[in-house]
Amino acid sequence: KEENLNPSVNLDYFDLAYGAKKEGMVSMSGTKKTTKLLKAIEKYHNTNLTGAKFERVCASSTILERIWSMTLAADSKLNPRNNPDNYDEMRLDFEKSASTKLCKLDVAKTLNNPAWKNFFDA
Repeated sequence: KEENLNPSVNLDYFDLAYGAKKEGMVSMSGTKKTTKLLKAIEKYHNTNLTGAKFERVCASSTILERIWSMTLAADSKLNPRNNPDNYDEMRLDFEKSASTKLCKLDVAKTLNNPAWKNFFDA
């Protein structure tokens, strides 16, 4: 099994907590309190909301195409012997990431969701 030396980190719960703090809905002072809040958000999301997907903000198609072009240019320089047929699989992975990993939580929409308002009002 190949070890991922550069794993991605999901910041959704932190972004939601920080957005709630900016809106005056919660206090996040100190590491212990922040950690406790993040755990409570995660538990609420996974238990009460059964892990429902968050609304996301994604890059425009123009930005995504620029990123894809830079990816191809870098790959051809770093792997000059790489077969262009491999780009089809790379493109599929890129398109999947373009609607998931390359998107951020839409904090404003999430905080306006009645279920999340209820959580932060409690």
